[in-house]
Amino acid sequence: SHRPLYAITCHKGSYLALDYTLQLAAEATGLFNSTIKFVLSGHYHLFQYVEYEGRVPTLVFGHGGTKLFDGDPNIATAVGATVLTEDGAPAAVITANSTMYKQFGFGLLEVKEERFEVTEGAGAAWQRFNFTIPA
Repeated sequence: SHRPLYAITCHKGSYLALDYTLQLAAEATGLFNSTIKFVLSGHYHLFQYVEYEGRVPTLVFGHGGTKLFDGDPNIATAVGATVLTEDGAPAAVITANSTMYKQFGFGLLEVKEERFEVTEGAGAAWQRFNFTIPA
């Protein structure tokens, strides 16, 4: 997907869903009740990986081009934090420590036998963030 389905932003101490209407439309298809392990996207100018309760994790590699999103450069989300809709209603709960970088860089996604290995960084800061997603 070009536009991230489950990307979030931090605003005034709260985590907000960036495109809740798109999320609801995608979930209505039943597509995520299948074997999809995560959604890989771009579009938003940041790097982000977030795992949710009852949702497919989202991985955003969008920090390699033009102007980055405004705000804090690095945000670590907390397990159990609630993501809100534009109206302030609960949309999802974060189930794993997740990270957002608003710094230029690029990502590498390697497909292994039983896992996906993700590495993010740039220049001297290569491998700022790396993790594994089970296949």
